Amino acid sequence: MKTTTGIFFFILISIFYVASAQKAFDQVRTLLANLKASNHKDQAEADVREAAERAWCAKEVTAAEKLLAVRQHDVDSLEAHIQWLVKTRTEARKDRSTRQQRIKDNLALLKKFKEQRCENNLLFVKQLREHMQAVQVMTLLRADVVAYFDSKPAGQRGAFIEQFEEYTVLLDDEHKQIFTELKNELTNLQSRAHRLDRKGETSMETRADADVNAQGDRLTAQKARTAQEIGTGHVDNTKGELKKLETPAWETMSDYNKKTRAKVLGMIDGLVRHLRESRRKLTKDEVNASEDFAVFHNSMEKENEYLEEKIKELTKEIVSLTNQLNVARVQLSKRKALRDQAKTALELLKKMCAEKYAYFKKETDRRTKENKTIDMAVTKFNHIVANLSKRVRDRASMNVGGQKFGDDMGHRVAKADSGERADLSKSQNVRADVVF
Repeated sequence: MKTTTGIFFFILISIFYVASAQKAFDQVRTLLANLKASNHKDQAEADVREAAERAWCAKEVTAAEKLLAVRQHDVDSLEAHIQWLVKTRTEARKDRSTRQQRIKDNLALLKKFKEQRCENNLLFVKQLREHMQAVQVMTLLRADVVAYFDSKPAGQRGAFIEQFEEYTVLLDDEHKQIFTELKNELTNLQSRAHRLDRKGETSMETRADADVNAQGDRLTAQKARTAQEIGTGHVDNTKGELKKLETPAWETMSDYNKKTRAKVLGMIDGLVRHLRESRRKLTKDEVNASEDFAVFHNSMEKENEYLEEKIKELTKEIVSLTNQLNVARVQLSKRKALRDQAKTALELLKKMCAEKYAYFKKETDRRTKENKTIDMAVTKFNHIVANLSKRVRDRASMNVGGQKFGDDMGHRVAKADSGERADLSKSQNVRADVVF
């Protein structure tokens, strides 16, 4: 508003120096028209500059936004890559820890199995020794039994039986029953030996023959009845209750001894055979267990070697991932700085373009307001000029010509008093205000 008022007064004052006396009002109109045309020209040029600036801003803002998007994508990609590196390194560390723990567990298990194998080996040796001793005892017992039936001096069978009872844990239920029967048979043989006195030193009866078979036959022979025993009465002893009884079935002592010998020796041989088979099975099981442990030990060593190689590979991988992670973090800080720079540049560019748009709008509004003011001034000027009298126009023309209206009247009031001079100055000012 101040600028417009200044221009308006500048134009009016210029009337004093530009216009001639008769053409003053036309020149004022021309100046106002030229000022308005100049504003229109400036506005047209400003519109062209604004369009160019808007196109440049749009282009630069688009480029800056693309650059910001690229740098933001770089930051996001690198952050995702860092997360992948961290996750991969964590998994590698877990794998390495798991394999290290696996090696420790394998070594502990191998140590435990070694201790068990040592205990099993000791137990195997103990059981093998017991089997050998049991077979040896049975062998001595068999020799004693054979000597008994062959009428040869024999040892103490009872001592062998009592000694073998320590090894009955090596027998199964079936052979334990056989051993019980053998024990009973040997006890019966010992009782009969006491009666028959196999050594010939003491006897319950007098025996002429040392042969046990002949002695048995003699003892088991049936004695015939005497005539006195039979009697002379007329008794029919072929009928009824007096009928002769049938002789019961019996076997000779020799057959019984042979049968008993075969039975006892068969039981002894069965027990010896069972012990030997048990020993072979025990040995075979021990050998198989040793082979299995050897295979297990070998497999365990190979697994530990493989795990150690994997641990070395995982350690290298962890070191590599750590280095990559450090480099990626450094690059991330740099890329974030570049992204922030691009963001700042975009904000500054938008701010600058906004200031340009605001400046163009401000100038456009100023020119529009000036044009409106000029139109108002022209309208008022034309209205004033149209209503001025010829006398006032002449006064204005004299002022424009470099003269002041009333100078020619100075001689008229030269000798006037002070009051008249004051009235003259006041009248001149009023008239000038009316014109200008």
